[in-house]
Amino acid sequence: RRKNKYMEDVYNCSDQIPSDTVALKVKFLKEASSTCSDVILFRKVMARASGRYSGARPGDDVVYIKGGALSGGIGRYWRSIVPEGSIAVLANVNKDLFEKTGADPRIKVEVIETETDSTDAGMLLEERERLLKRLAEINELLGGDL
Repeated sequence: RRKNKYMEDVYNCSDQIPSDTVALKVKFLKEASSTCSDVILFRKVMARASGRYSGARPGDDVVYIKGGALSGGIGRYWRSIVPEGSIAVLANVNKDLFEKTGADPRIKVEVIETETDSTDAGMLLEERERLLKRLAEINELLGGDL
């Protein structure tokens, strides 16, 4: 119980209480980099390198649609880099965290509308009614009752 309270206080989410999430489209207006560590945005790893020439990879729930993660730097002081102009889609970002984070002039962020859960009973009922009407139209055109 204390662990869940700690998670709620620090991370604003808990493994016991489901939290709302959003999908974000992020454009990097300026290069983002971190020396000897990951580039992190909204608790998502944007770039993870392990050395100067290692290359870098995005973490879970991050997909680049333009640009990507790079590595660079010098010798012992390698860097994880997200170049200027890169565009990434971040999935499953905690909604509360996103709303509480202030504006950053280095990035442009927009919320992406995701499809709603298709198991919603109301949507399924509407879809069934629409399909039944269409089926009746088809039967009428065919001149028979199937």
